[in-house]
Amino acid sequence: MTAPLMQPDRDYPHGLWSLWDIMINYSLFGLCKVLEGLQSIQTEFETRVDWISAELKGGTPYDEIMKSGIPHAVTETDKSELYSYLKLAAGEAERLSLREVYNRVGRFKMRLDNGNISINEVAVEIRVLRETFETDLQKVYFHHYDPNRVVLLNTIKGQWLRIFFKFNSMEQPITCAIDCYALGLYNGCVFYLMNVMEAAVHKFGKKLGVNLIQKSPGKRIRELNWENILNELTPRLKTLPQNTVKQKRLFEKYSTMQAFLYSIKDAWRNPTLHPRDDGYNASETLNIINQVKSFLSELSESL
Repeated sequence: MTAPLMQPDRDYPHGLWSLWDIMINYSLFGLCKVLEGLQSIQTEFETRVDWISAELKGGTPYDEIMKSGIPHAVTETDKSELYSYLKLAAGEAERLSLREVYNRVGRFKMRLDNGNISINEVAVEIRVLRETFETDLQKVYFHHYDPNRVVLLNTIKGQWLRIFFKFNSMEQPITCAIDCYALGLYNGCVFYLMNVMEAAVHKFGKKLGVNLIQKSPGKRIRELNWENILNELTPRLKTLPQNTVKQKRLFEKYSTMQAFLYSIKDAWRNPTLHPRDDGYNASETLNIINQVKSFLSELSESL
């Protein structure tokens, strides 16, 4: 038997799962059945070995032990049951890419095929196979999300629906940002939001008739500091006409968006759009998420 390899192009099961999802996607019911079956067979063989050893130590002649009805060697019935469980174990190993388990099953099967294996050796082989399962399964990792923070990730489609509809290209980085927050990777969250805000600020500037990139040749918006950005937008905002009700409402909306930018600047606590070096804690990151969401909500309505 050749050990299964991790295939880079294979679509392995992944995603945000509940504990029940993990049990279903990884068929843990079947895996547990195999492990329980191996444990049961191991116990049976060890019991036979212990009984025979005790009888021999007690002086019972070997011929009498053979007549007892307890198999002293591996029978065809034993082999049939072992082959059945080894087939199941190989299937689990291949499905979960448990390389060492797959190799161990192959060696065990080879010994059974040769027919030169004692009941004590069978018990040892099963024990080693079960231990190999344990070792390989410890290399299959899952991250447990904080149940309080993961709520934002579970509700992202509904909470950010209007923003995603208006700014389709922002859905992936925003989702990654919220995922990072749920995982406790706060700097990663802010980094993704930096990319989102770079595009959003540029859109807002264009709406006001200010091209921030042209104002700072050779620089990206993320390389500008908040004061540069706000200093370019504020004068233009002040020149907007307020002669009609519609113009006044538009001025109020843009003023609200500018206020959100000031709030984001304060929450960011870094002169530029880059995350600050000393990082962010959970509450600071959540504040940034909420401020960015509020700004984008207003922006989506104005475009």
